Amino acid sequence: MANFGGFTSRRVAELEGLIRVFARRRLTDLGERAAEGDPVDLHQEFASTIPTYVLADLFGVAEVDRLRFGPWVQALTAIQNDWDIPRHLAFSSGPHSFIGNHLARLQAKVAFEELLKMNLDVSVDVDAGVRHRSPFVRGFVSLPAHRFSTSSI
Repeated sequence: MANFGGFTSRRVAELEGLIRVFARRRLTDLGERAAEGDPVDLHQEFASTIPTYVLADLFGVAEVDRLRFGPWVQALTAIQNDWDIPRHLAFSSGPHSFIGNHLARLQAKVAFEELLKMNLDVSVDVDAGVRHRSPFVRGFVSLPAHRFSTSSI
């Protein structure tokens, strides 16, 4: 059954703990993989996984099925990115504001806080990064990391 309480301030605040635990798990996993010499992509394997995880929780997708949920969300994103929309869509104001902007801000806040708490030594390869081509999203589709390790500082 869906756990969708909408995007009320209270419901968004209730999600912070869930988002924080998930972000920590992702960063820990990425750190372990990087230590083994595996490549790490900060967008595909961290940043974009957070909203997908939260959506899956809101829709009541069981933990065991969430790996199947991610590709479905990616397919829908690919379809929307092919739309030719000549008008501006606002994130937080105006007639086209995003209803989930408070949730998106919380996800970004938690992601950055958790990145900073891990005291990481991170270097990204912006030149190898791939940017979104979309009227809906500004940012990266892929953002590979040169380095991703716990700092000795």
